Amino acid sequence: MLKHFSNRDLAIVAICLDEEDRLNAKSSMKSSGKRKYWVHDAWKTRDKEGEFATLLPHLLDDETKFYHYFRMPMDTFNRLELKLQERLAMQDTYFRKTITPRHRLATFLRFLATGDSFKTISFTYRMGRSTVGSIVHRTSRVVIEVLLNEVMPAPTEDRINEDYKVPEVSDNTDTIPVEKSRLQDFPRRRGGENREAFNVREQFKQFFNSEEGSVEWQERRAFIG
Repeated sequence: MLKHFSNRDLAIVAICLDEEDRLNAKSSMKSSGKRKYWVHDAWKTRDKEGEFATLLPHLLDDETKFYHYFRMPMDTFNRLELKLQERLAMQDTYFRKTITPRHRLATFLRFLATGDSFKTISFTYRMGRSTVGSIVHRTSRVVIEVLLNEVMPAPTEDRINEDYKVPEVSDNTDTIPVEKSRLQDFPRRRGGENREAFNVREQFKQFFNSEEGSVEWQERRAFIG
């Protein structure tokens, strides 16, 4: 009977049968209802054999290795922990002991420092992949909520006037101030990068107002305002 089918037909049949077996197996797993275990035995040894328990104590004795591991100085880690620990703390339950804020912060920073997958971090830190994902997502939200106004505060009027002094555009005859509203698309951040951005802007301004860089509509645009 099979001789009446081409190799392509047989391949399609094989794929369909394989997909059917996969769906049946998946359905069977769902119908079983209960998980095989609540916590894997490997994760139960986290407090003794996980990377946080075995490696971190040694890193505390070596500032350089600590920096290479977390991509930040030890002092920065400690200050960050103080700022976040209240929001990262979870309450223990009758069934399980929660992961400490320090442990959560270390897991989060290690994920950022390495770019490893949740699965890889889960094996080294001895916790479930979903637990790692939950820690990373929750800690990210806490970092934003706690530190946003500190590291990126809303600019005051004085700061805006200082960082965004209105440059002037020359049309080769008169000097015309550029309206502040035209600078609002600049990133509103503090520091020397603002001044550097304006220096670059000045170079472009000089070029576009020179004979070499000027365009036909430029003067008409200036008069329109």
